[in-house]
Amino acid sequence: MVDLYFSPRKAFQALVSKPRWLVPFILSVAFFTAYMVLANSARVSDFKKRVKADTSLTPLQVQMQIAAIETQAAQGFTATRLLTRLGLVAFIQALKLFLLSGLLWLLLLFFLSRDCCKMRVFVDYG
Repeated sequence: MVDLYFSPRKAFQALVSKPRWLVPFILSVAFFTAYMVLANSARVSDFKKRVKADTSLTPLQVQMQIAAIETQAAQGFTATRLLTRLGLVAFIQALKLFLLSGLLWLLLLFFLSRDCCKMRVFVDYG
């Protein structure tokens, strides 16, 4: 991981020559996709139960709410839904976090290595 910052060419060449990351990536995408499909169906049924159990709604409001929930669940694939179903949203978020942490690390190195940021105390006893 540290090689990515100090010698990126070497790190990326190692990734290309030994693609050991590909199988775990495919497995994580498959597991995340299965989770999203199962969680989405459970979420939709839970919302329907909550609407039916709400005593403050009239029967017409209950029907309208359930129709809205089913419409939302049955909508076509938007870009976000497609990425979510492929499990790429979590991957993209992790990549953003990785890049931001690297940027923060580089900024800290830059500012901490400068002479103007180091505190120096001069004591004159003369």
